[in-house]
Amino acid sequence: MSCPSTLLDMPDTSAPLALPVPRGLQRSMVGLVALLRTAAFWLSVALPVVYPVVLLGSLEMLPLLLGAHVLAVTLGHGHQPGGSILSTGTG
Repeated sequence: MSCPSTLLDMPDTSAPLALPVPRGLQRSMVGLVALLRTAAFWLSVALPVVYPVVLLGSLEMLPLLLGAHVLAVTLGHGHQPGGSILSTGTG
């Protein structure tokens, strides 16, 4: 297995799911994935605002906050703000 050599070789993370599912269910799954990406994206944007408030109460929460932020960034990185939530590229 080789690593991509450029950013152009990177897989498209916003592409629709490639699972063999019925058409109606596929649209529902694409919508669910888009909703999850959107929520994770905005959580990753808003989470740093919570850091000072939570850390004033307990410094022990820092690993949990950082883990939640990494998870939110990872799940939300495919979101494209301003795009349609259900755009599948098929028209």
